[in-house]
Amino acid sequence: MAGNKKTSVDQQQADEKPSEELRAVSENEDRENLSGKLLTKRVPLASIGEVGFDNLCNANRLAPDSDETIIRYSDITRDRETVVLKREFLDGATLQQIENEWCLESALELIRQVIQVSARYHAQGLVHQNLKPSNVLKSADGNVELLDGLWAPTAAGFKQDSERSLDYLSPEQLGLIKADVGPTTDLYSTGVMLFELLSGASPRAISDDEFELESLLKPIPSLRSLGIAVPVCVDELIHRLTATAPEARYQTATAVEQDLSLILDSLQGSEDEYVSVTLGTTDARRRLVESSFVGRGEEMSALLGELQGCKLGRSGLVSIQAESGGGKSRLLHEYTMLAESNGVWVLNGIASAEISQSNFSMFDNIVDQIIQRIETDSDFHLTIETDLQGVLAHALPRLASVLKWETPETVGPAAFGENRNIKAIHGLFKALSQMGEPIVVILD
Repeated sequence: MAGNKKTSVDQQQADEKPSEELRAVSENEDRENLSGKLLTKRVPLASIGEVGFDNLCNANRLAPDSDETIIRYSDITRDRETVVLKREFLDGATLQQIENEWCLESALELIRQVIQVSARYHAQGLVHQNLKPSNVLKSADGNVELLDGLWAPTAAGFKQDSERSLDYLSPEQLGLIKADVGPTTDLYSTGVMLFELLSGASPRAISDDEFELESLLKPIPSLRSLGIAVPVCVDELIHRLTATAPEARYQTATAVEQDLSLILDSLQGSEDEYVSVTLGTTDARRRLVESSFVGRGEEMSALLGELQGCKLGRSGLVSIQAESGGGKSRLLHEYTMLAESNGVWVLNGIASAEISQSNFSMFDNIVDQIIQRIETDSDFHLTIETDLQGVLAHALPRLASVLKWETPETVGPAAFGENRNIKAIHGLFKALSQMGEPIVVILD
């Protein structure tokens, strides 16, 4: 969201696409005389649609004059091809124009202000529908204003040059799911903006996949999985804001504001990535959602201590025990993301009663990861002692096939088979540990 931090009327012009040309007062006019001036925005009727135009007019009539936080249009007209919207000029800079690297606290505080204004809309039965960086204005007096609301471009009205705005539209707005546009629609867009403030790019811009409309149904990646250091609760907040199904998101802006305030309070003077914040306690949930990752600070600290030892070349074994449903897998998921963000190669196997009945099947997923690394990383060369290759070829035939090892008919007396296999598996992990990067093996 970088740009030229100017404050002329042309700022608000620059934010709009050519198809939404903005016409305003002359830039040569004295800024002190701009109060009360009108900006005129022209939008192709196809981008709003007939139904959207009627809804816009009705919503604008419902918007109260007494609430200055809700920006009303002073005039709405149309012809066969164009909708003309007029509103008062507002002094300030949009997020798209502000050249700034947002720290965690400032980004959360700004989004909290966006949520506060959104709550005012929702309290009046209104939905902004068009939240994106170019429509969030930081005014000259420091307040946040939401511009050009009460309508959103239709999916059918988008052209190739306006794909950028798709990033902030919810799945229901794009017709990807069957659901009504409502307050949770604004919350989705706000979650995408928070992700962009903290990562520097929209979720779609980060993805390497070729753009397809259906790709917007994919879950937004966690910031920590991208190597961005934020508390777990911030990732969870974004996840709850941007869930695909509206009923899985936060249901009210006031609940989001409450959680943002709790996170900001917990961050005061704290460097703990696992600050204990339980999200959603004031939200009116319509369906069950995954619980927050809280109360695991002691366990995570112990695991992080072992991780630091691993990075220093020290090996070790950690056993995690809890009753079924006690949160072991969730703890390991959080640990995996943190380890990978610290340059550690995490190999995930499967350890369960069923798996243990089949020899070496617990290593199947690990073998898949090693094979993928061999096939995609030309600098990765796995060297195994010759006397262990035959044993490993019997135990892990898929790995042997990729490495082109010969599989001998016999490798020794069956009575000593278990010892040979254990020695061979140990040799495999010893070879992996000598590749120049720390490795963590997780059997869950």
